[in-house]
Amino acid sequence: MNDVTTDPRQDALAALPQDVQERINEEARGAGLRHEPTMAAIRRRRFQISSVAVLVVIGLLVVTALASGVGPDEDIVLSPTVLRFGLLALAIGFLVYAVEKELHLRRLGRLLADEFAINTALSHSLDQYSALVAAGQVVNSVLELEDVLDVILENALDMLEGTRGSVMLLEGTDELRAVAVRGTTAPRVRR
Repeated sequence: MNDVTTDPRQDALAALPQDVQERINEEARGAGLRHEPTMAAIRRRRFQISSVAVLVVIGLLVVTALASGVGPDEDIVLSPTVLRFGLLALAIGFLVYAVEKELHLRRLGRLLADEFAINTALSHSLDQYSALVAAGQVVNSVLELEDVLDVILENALDMLEGTRGSVMLLEGTDELRAVAVRGTTAPRVRR
């Protein structure tokens, strides 16, 4: 018999819709990211595009300044009008490129945030499931009511991230008795 144990978290994360992962990879390629897409990679890519934009603007200014400062018209290979239109086309082309990359980066950022939310929700659900399974195992294995309630209280505090709590049973019509207590020394009987 093969005793293979798997981590339910890994199974759940692997079960994420392939469509989401494919869309993330597609947007990462469109944004020009070569490695695994992360929020840090998105910030780096935006910085790269901004840096190139600054260099392109500086280059355009330098070329324009040099072209306008050239001597007589016979020294110029291109007419100033052609040069201006060429520079304008280059600027518009780069603007279109930068906007297209930014759109991919925005979509990728949203997809990564959605993926993080899904992973967090799955992880939380698995924690709850594990606590319920543990409580169910104790209920099925322990016959003492106080031991069962003690384990249930412990699991409830873990799931709710609480530090203190109690389970009380109603005795008679107006009396509560604490049968499981954590984090406090509260009286065991209340009216």
